[in-house]
Formats: sequence, structure tokens, C-alpha cells
Amino acid sequence: MFTRKKLIGSRQPFRSATEIEGIPLQNLLSDAEINPAYTHIARLYPLTPIVPYDRFTADGVTVVLWAKLDTLRLTGSFKGRGSEYCVYKAVSSGALVEGSVVVTSSAGNHAKGLIEAARLHNLIPVVFMAEKTPENKVAACRENGAAVVLVEGGYEEASLEAKAFYHTRETTGLMRGQLQPSLLEQIARAEKLEYVPAFEHPDVIMGQGTVASEAMMQLQQEIIFVDFMIAPYGGGGLTNGMAFAARHVHNGEHEPPLVYGAQAYNFNSMAESWRAGKLSGPVSRGETIADGIRVVKPSQRMLELSRHLLAGIEDVTEEQIRNAIVRVSRNKGLAEIQKAPIDELIQYGFTAPHIRLRGRISVVEGAAAAAFALAYSGKIPYGEIAHARKTDELHGVIVASGNNIDAPVWRNIVASNPE
Repeated sequence: MFTRKKLIGSRQPFRSATEIEGIPLQNLLSDAEINPAYTHIARLYPLTPIVPYDRFTADGVTVVLWAKLDTLRLTGSFKGRGSEYCVYKAVSSGALVEGSVVVTSSAGNHAKGLIEAARLHNLIPVVFMAEKTPENKVAACRENGAAVVLVEGGYEEASLEAKAFYHTRETTGLMRGQLQPSLLEQIARAEKLEYVPAFEHPDVIMGQGTVASEAMMQLQQEIIFVDFMIAPYGGGGLTNGMAFAARHVHNGEHEPPLVYGAQAYNFNSMAESWRAGKLSGPVSRGETIADGIRVVKPSQRMLELSRHLLAGIEDVTEEQIRNAIVRVSRNKGLAEIQKAPIDELIQYGFTAPHIRLRGRISVVEGAAAAAFALAYSGKIPYGEIAHARKTDELHGVIVASGNNIDAPVWRNIVASNPE
């Protein structure tokens, strides 16, 4: 990889969720972790393609957008990066052994990533999910071998249940009511147990940051240098991991890219906290199609980290998110790539697994669509960025972070917008 400076030190030891409680996350991240995280994820999974998405003029500046297609991962989401790296480090350190339990709370995509990591390392995944989680995500988790426990309420309530089990190691009433006795016995016999948060853990954050490491490396090979990146912001693991990696992974002659987080307006507690300069109260204005970033209560630790690393956190409306789902589905560049011959796909970085999944290249879930919506919202200061970088053309990466949306919901959104 290209790096701005020599990365010194060694990979940090694994520390459990309990051990890092209360420690500022910026004190737990190390630039020496960037290459090990990148190398581990690249060893397991081929780099996801990055393709041209759009070119337009804003604030008198030419903006070139690239789409980083993490929708073509086998889990349909970026989330497996962070959970795999965290589990890998726990197993390497002996904190987890074969047959151990990994527990988490999730809106769906993190669960799928953790389940895949558990499969690779022969662990038992226990996932607490909100009852409102889309059926396709719940079904996929169960079909792939997870012990899924549905919790009344939202992500916060599911998180409380998961942490209660983690801290006490006693099966809860919900678990006994929903899981088979044989599975409960298997969980009880497990020698070790670890909680893998969706975002508030340094190893998860470093794993998610490999999205930026990959994207920057891929474009630098084409002599293209990234000026900004946009990704959805739920808990903040993806955007902060990207921003941390971006500060160290570039050619040394260009400033690192600015990273922006996109929130749904109906659940924009972190965007409001960002603007206020302090933690705001919970925000819940009904529902959102972007269930993957439906986080009601912001995290003080993630706010502190975000203010240290990010260029901004902005919100977009439900209408903007739905319109973005439609625009991605009709993007001419993506449509051409979808129909391209295999040799051309290979030039874009497609491997056999990606080629098999290319039928879904134009599908994004609501959370991913929020990032695309933000690029066109007028809230990214393209003119200011270009002026500061002394250029009249900006290159930006949008992370197509997931496509785990119920098919009937997606079809209805696309059909209802005949533009």
C-alpha cells in the first residue's frame, strides 16, 4: 500500500469490550494496525470493485464520483470486514477458541458479517435483533446458523439484551422462549464468550476502515487521488475507520481525503450532536427505509472520535433516500458494467464471486442510498474542498455499503418513481 508515513509499532493486542469500556476510542486506534487489517481482509476476500458512477458540476467544480461496490460481498454488505477482523484477533489471542460464543446486537448487516466470521472460526453466533428488522435479514441470519433472539423495540433495546447476556452469561427469558433447548445447552457449555459490538470497538473500526484502504489503493493504481469519501453513518464504525485509514494510506503528495457521514433525518442524533458540538438527546421521528443506520441514541465515545476524524456528518430526508435508491437502479454507468463482457469486468477488479453477483449491482438498501443522496444534497462543500486543494476537479468515493433490502420493498420504491 501507499502510505503517507512509515507505520511504526506492532499490531495492538486484542482487548474485550469490557476491557475498553470508558477509554476514548481515539486512544485505542493505532496506525500500525492499518496494514495488518488490510492484509487479513484481503487474504480472505477479493477486493470489491470500484467503478465510475457519475460526473457533474457543482459550485463551479467538476465532481467525479466512484462507487465502491461492497454490495458485491457475499454477505451483501461491508459489515463483515469489522466483525471478521475483531473475531480473528480474539481467536489469535486465545480469547476465543473453537466452540466459543460470539454475541452481538445488530440491525442485520453486522449480524450477517459476524455469522460469517463465526463460521470461519468454528464459533457459535448469538444475535439479538429488533423485532422491526426486515424479514430478509432475520431469515438470512437464521438460515446461516445463528441463534437469533428478537427483542421488542429498536436497536438500543436489542443492544441492552445482548449486553445483559454477555455480562451475566445467563440465558435471558427471551432466549429461553425463542431458542431450541439443544442450542441453549450448547451455548451454556461454551468455554468462552465475547461480545463483538457493531461499531464501538477499535478492531471493528479498523476492519471497516479497509474499505478506504482498498478504494484509495485501487484508484491510485490508475493515478487518481481521492479528495473525499461519503459513507452511511449509523453508529459510526465505517466512517471513522475510513477516515483513520485515509489519513495514513495515500501517496504522500496529496492531502488525505475528507470523509463525510450520511444519516437519515428521522434518526439524525449524531448529525445534530455534530452541529451542536456536544451529545444531543435521542432522535426518533417515525420510521426510515434506511434501517441499517436507524440508531436512536448517539454514543459519546463515537461523537468524540468523529469530531477527531471526520469532515462532517449530514442528514438526508426519506424522500432523498428513496430517490437515491431509484437513481442507483437507473444509473447508466452501472447498467453498462452489469452488461459488460467478462474481460471488461476483470479490468474493473471483478473476480469470479463478484461476477456471479453482478445482477445486484444496481441495488442498494436504504442506508447505502443515504450516502448517494448526500452527494447530491448540496451539503458537501465541493467549492470549498476544491479551493483548499487548488483544483477544479474533485474525485469522490461513495461506499455502496449494502443491498440487503426486501425485494418487494425495493421493487415498490423503484416502480413508484417513473422518472
